[in-house]
Amino acid sequence: MALRSAKGYVIKRALPAVVWFAALAGTVVLFQYRMQDYKLVGIARDNTRKVSPLENGRIKDVGVRLYQRVNRGQVVARMQDDHIATRLQTIRAEIGKLGAEMDKVRDQMLAEAERLESEKAATHRRFVLDVEAARLKVLELQAQIEPQLIRLGNLQAEVQIEKDLFDAGAVTTDYAVKQAQNEYDVVAESVAENRELLAAAEQAHDKAVARYQQYQEAVADDQNGSLELAIAPIIKEIDVQESLLEELQVQRFALDLRAPADGTVRQILAGEGETVLAGQPIVVVAPEQSTDVVAYVKQNQYVDLRADARVQLIRQAAEPQVADARVYEVSPAYELMPERLWQDPRVPEYGRAVLIEIPQQFEVDPGEVVGVRLL
Repeated sequence: MALRSAKGYVIKRALPAVVWFAALAGTVVLFQYRMQDYKLVGIARDNTRKVSPLENGRIKDVGVRLYQRVNRGQVVARMQDDHIATRLQTIRAEIGKLGAEMDKVRDQMLAEAERLESEKAATHRRFVLDVEAARLKVLELQAQIEPQLIRLGNLQAEVQIEKDLFDAGAVTTDYAVKQAQNEYDVVAESVAENRELLAAAEQAHDKAVARYQQYQEAVADDQNGSLELAIAPIIKEIDVQESLLEELQVQRFALDLRAPADGTVRQILAGEGETVLAGQPIVVVAPEQSTDVVAYVKQNQYVDLRADARVQLIRQAAEPQVADARVYEVSPAYELMPERLWQDPRVPEYGRAVLIEIPQQFEVDPGEVVGVRLL
């Protein structure tokens, strides 16, 4: 009898504890189930940028090393400039030819000035010739500066290479550095002088145009004489050469392949002397910080995420981080998830991609796995 009373007493006292532990276990199970349903896994995107040429060509040099830190706008590679230099020589020769033809027309105008019908016609011809001669002078100086700028860019790269060799101890003296720097300074000085001449020529051209416009306004009934017919082919050819020069200026600028953003050189896919096609990557630059996380919602998770939804990013690291973030894009269809996110590497998994903006205070390395919790 006493034994039964003792058992009843123990059961009576232990029952609340059993119920409490059962409730706690149920809560944990439900919480884990909820976390399993609503906690997503994503990867901080590295957002790599590929540096490619705009046209087919041959690589002159690659001026960066693997995993080197680069700044936005820094030259990472250069393309060969032989074809541009050749075309510039052709343009300069054509400009010289046009200048000679313009001088010939001017001489004819002076010789026939006395036979002109009026002083007004002679003045009109002089204004037209002044404008086109000034424009031709501007074009001539531009064609002279362009190959100098190409040479200047090559020398700048050469100076940097010699400095790197000297700093690394590959050479014992800085003689090559000084020699390359002196040559660079000479060309730079010549470019500066020609740019001053170009500025003066452009100013003279603007003044010639202004004088001609003032004359046309003052003499509204002026008739186009034989001069327009005489120099019309020259003017047309000047327009052609001017367009060609502008095109080459764009191509010359495109010879320098620059880093599109601050970051680290992740890959070097081609080297000096190799021929590459337009758009073919030469260098891959990865930003040091990720800007977004791509997470995946599996079909069996029944999560309805939309743009502007609030979520929480969780970084499991030596120093864990948690930060509120915002969803800014959701994929309209299910797609193959990255293999590293599969539960079983033998079984492919699909999910709806969700792009989440990383807040500034949340530090995460590109490619790092990040947890995502709905709020």
